[in-house]
Amino acid sequence: MILNKKGQVFEYADKKLTVGELIIANNYSSYCGLIGVIKEICDGEDKDTGNLTPDIHCEFYKPENESEIRFLEERFSNNYGTKKTLDDIALDDVIMSPDMIDRIDKPGSPKEYISIYLMIEDWACRTSDGIETFVFTNMDEAKLQLKLKAFNERQNGCVEDWVGSDNLIEEQTETSYEAYLDGEYCRYHYCLTIKEHQLPISENTIYSLKTIIDNRKLYLDFRDEVDDMEEAEDLTTEEYLDVISDESIPGRMYKIYSRSSWCEDEGYLMGIKEIAEELISDIKVKRKGGN
Repeated sequence: MILNKKGQVFEYADKKLTVGELIIANNYSSYCGLIGVIKEICDGEDKDTGNLTPDIHCEFYKPENESEIRFLEERFSNNYGTKKTLDDIALDDVIMSPDMIDRIDKPGSPKEYISIYLMIEDWACRTSDGIETFVFTNMDEAKLQLKLKAFNERQNGCVEDWVGSDNLIEEQTETSYEAYLDGEYCRYHYCLTIKEHQLPISENTIYSLKTIIDNRKLYLDFRDEVDDMEEAEDLTTEEYLDVISDESIPGRMYKIYSRSSWCEDEGYLMGIKEIAEELISDIKVKRKGGN
């Protein structure tokens, strides 16, 4: 099967690819970040490669930014083990697998979102001005930080200089604070605003969050196990903290059990105890060596 007329659609797994549409190479490809166009889609006996997936023939636009060109050249040089320049890299007919490219619009993906709260700080006072953004995942925390910042500005910041002035105007809500000198807003103002945004979450991010949650549970269970061990009774406070916060704990645990089953496995606590015994033993050996 060969599709080479603009507008022809090919569906593969959860992707719908159209000849002539704009695409971008993703992290699975050496062309990562380059934007291009699908020129032809081949499958079955009409493929030019022996790949198990369809051949997606793409034409990529030449990067104009010097840093993009440098990154592309470095990536290909590392992949091929020899120096590559932009002229050595094919862009006009590159065969990609469906997993290596994403549609520019990418409708419906990702499907998961979380709310984030941006606190925007905008000021102009004395001899400085600027805008800074702070990101929160909890609205209550964002509101608290807004109140603290507004308080600090009245005590030790720009607004402190304006307190007592007949021109000072202040307005505050749960999600905003504004102070400025009437008639001189451009030169003298301080503003805080919280805005909610929906942040799309990729599968990689979801996986990272799951890892963080798994590791947090592991450290809590590890601490509980250490607290019950006789071997830990003579540890100093510093040694105890070193044991329960050792960065190697997750890695050691992964070697014993797969992450997908470790929390359900009946040997989970046995694995924790084994690692705890090793760490405590190492500390006591070092203690003797120091003496």
